[in-house]
Amino acid sequence: MRRTAVIILIILVLIALCSSEISARGSLFEVRDVYWEEPLVLGAVNSLAVELKFLGESASLDLNATLKVFDVAGTTLESSSTYAGYIGSGGTIKLVFNLSIPENARSSYYIAKLELNYTAVSVSGFEEHEFQVGFLGEPSFSLELVDGTAVKGKLNTVRLRLEVYSTPARAVEIRVTSASPFITIVGTNIFNFGLMEVGDVKYINVTMMVDSTAGDSGAITVTISYADFQKNPQSTTVTLGFSIKTYSLPSFAAYVYPKTLISGKISDVVITLENIGAGLAREVFITLSPAGGGVGVLEGMSAYVSRLSPGGVYSFRALMRADRGFSGTTTLRLSVSYLDEGGDRRHVSLALSIEVARSDIPVLMIETPASPLTAGKECEIALRVRNVGGEEAQEVVIDFLSSENLFILRQSRCYFKVIRSGEALDIRVKAFISKAAGGAVVLNARLRYRDPYGNEFSDGLSIALRVESPPRPNLEVATLNNTIGANQLNRVIVAVRNNGPGRALNVTLALTSLSAEAASVVGSSSRCLGVLNPGSESYATYEVFVQPKVYGAIQLVAALSYEDELGKRYEKVFTLGFRVEGEHKLAVVQTYTKPSVVFPGDKLVRVYVVLANIGDYVARNLEVEFRGNAWIRPSTASSAGVLIPYLPVGQTFTALFLVDISEETPPGNHILELVSNNTKLAFQLTVLEKALFRAWNFTSLSVFPGARGAKVMLVVKNISNTTATEVRVDIFSPFLTGSTSTYVGEMRSQESRLVVFEVDVSTEAPLGTLPLEVRITWTQEGRKMHQTSTLVLEVYRKRSLLKEYGWIFLVFIIALIVILVLKNRERIAGILESFKG
Repeated sequence: MRRTAVIILIILVLIALCSSEISARGSLFEVRDVYWEEPLVLGAVNSLAVELKFLGESASLDLNATLKVFDVAGTTLESSSTYAGYIGSGGTIKLVFNLSIPENARSSYYIAKLELNYTAVSVSGFEEHEFQVGFLGEPSFSLELVDGTAVKGKLNTVRLRLEVYSTPARAVEIRVTSASPFITIVGTNIFNFGLMEVGDVKYINVTMMVDSTAGDSGAITVTISYADFQKNPQSTTVTLGFSIKTYSLPSFAAYVYPKTLISGKISDVVITLENIGAGLAREVFITLSPAGGGVGVLEGMSAYVSRLSPGGVYSFRALMRADRGFSGTTTLRLSVSYLDEGGDRRHVSLALSIEVARSDIPVLMIETPASPLTAGKECEIALRVRNVGGEEAQEVVIDFLSSENLFILRQSRCYFKVIRSGEALDIRVKAFISKAAGGAVVLNARLRYRDPYGNEFSDGLSIALRVESPPRPNLEVATLNNTIGANQLNRVIVAVRNNGPGRALNVTLALTSLSAEAASVVGSSSRCLGVLNPGSESYATYEVFVQPKVYGAIQLVAALSYEDELGKRYEKVFTLGFRVEGEHKLAVVQTYTKPSVVFPGDKLVRVYVVLANIGDYVARNLEVEFRGNAWIRPSTASSAGVLIPYLPVGQTFTALFLVDISEETPPGNHILELVSNNTKLAFQLTVLEKALFRAWNFTSLSVFPGARGAKVMLVVKNISNTTATEVRVDIFSPFLTGSTSTYVGEMRSQESRLVVFEVDVSTEAPLGTLPLEVRITWTQEGRKMHQTSTLVLEVYRKRSLLKEYGWIFLVFIIALIVILVLKNRERIAGILESFKG
């Protein structure tokens, strides 16, 4: 009992987790459109189409939908629809609901709720969507300007408010155009809103350019295109006016950076112009000139910017030089010419103050590397020359000189055109450090340079550099694959890694087998790997053939030799172990189905596939998955795979799969696949064409309650390309009795037959339209097949001649009596007189 309670508790927890996962995922569907398939007829059955947009990932989907329309003439209408099949992400699903509409349903729209129960990728869920369904009347719209003011010569954005009244509208599209030659719509002028319900409000932002010569008002034309739920397209046009106001003028402020120049030096100066006014400036021309002495503008005396919006900033560079003997404050003049928003040219002059300071001298120093140099080899010394003075150094020449145990190689002189104050430049010097060097060597350097004003400087430096012996390499061998197959040529990759701090030179690897009866290396066993840097790897690839019937493990010997940077040689031997195993291989021997003949539309077809192990090793716990195509798919997720627990070499295994054949499957041979361990196996499934019939009434299907011997004449046609035998046609209705079944026999492709039924109509048959089910059964390839369709039977009230034409007979008799009285009035008067006497 306790174990049973625990199991029940675990199941409840799993159900709760699945439910929470579905709810957290959000809605998978969105109502895209709703409309009547045909014009709405009150007092009859109408078809309402609901289009859903699938928001999830592509999946196989089973969908059950229930539509409820509330308070329709005091009742709630309900209908269901289903969908099953593959649906892509963003795809559209169309559901059709048949609703019986009361005659007194006079409202323009009703509230509907759509309940969706679905299963996608083995996960179930539930959703509800509420929307309005239009019945009678036409949608009406309210369109108004929220902000009805624009500014001349600017891009303006006006906001429109759109609201729906009366009844919901479909496929709503708003098109905005200019109603004035001085107004140009900029950007998007078409806005699509799709389905809009009564009370929905949409805001539309329209961007337009108002010409500077426009008047005080303007207008735009808005065309609203839409359709009602009867799919009737309509449109309406509205012209909206708004006021236009004038523009503001710009105002400018100027800044200079840096605010200080060095005397005798060419300086890079940034001039910034800012529009601090409320108006736009266009085609702005800027001219920079000195207003006082001691400073000259070498480059950047003028600049141009196409537009400068309010709050906008524009910067440009200028090269300026202060006289060597000048110091103090001087003034710059900035002349600005621009077009305002009305297109008029205006001019503004601004003054800028700048400080001039005296210059410094350059001082050069050389920085040494932090890492030590290696003795006994050629090395590259990384040095850095830095200007720590307050002025730039020009035409810098640096000579490096050899010293004891340090010899300069190749280039010993460096030249730099300019080294600015605070700037550091890298220098690479090739040198050889002898093996006799101790812990340090000395590098001598001579420097010559001048400042920008022609003053020359020279200096000599002695730089101490640390020296150490070269590190030693340490090589290890490992394999990337430890498993190889018997009776085949295997690719073996051997990795050689340098785990030491030094470089390894002339690395050579040789791989051999301890026993030729077990395995042999094919081709050359020696590989030259060259140089291995510290921490790096190199790979050698060999082909090793393992003899048949060799299982378990074998050993190969790897001999490794290499040298360090001082020429010392190292030799190592490694033993590499490999696991040897065979490999199973499946092949399709035979396929058959139950039923033995398959037609489009068949469900749960049993497909038997006989598999054989043609490999050289036993197969254990092998999973085989069936993958269908666009028409043939597994019936369920669990029926798409089988497990082969044990299959010896040469034995067979019969795998059973349950598949569904789509109605759209083309006849012929379909190549399908089985997948096992990323290996594909192909087999063939033959689908034959299924006979397809169409039935329609030959005469009018109209009867009255209580009719006897009424004839129902139908035309049945075989519209397929195959022959059907033993064809029988039956009609079904709870209000018809008599001859309701007819044997037709064989029908060839495109052959038609006239079928006549003589039936009696029940006196209880209701008036109006009744469904008449037509069922066609036949035999094809030994299988019994059937097809059902529905026709409409009209039941009318039987007319009574006495009731309809009795008043005519009564008028005729009265008229006849009046005529006889008038014709024999004298005789009648004599008779009356005789009675009086």
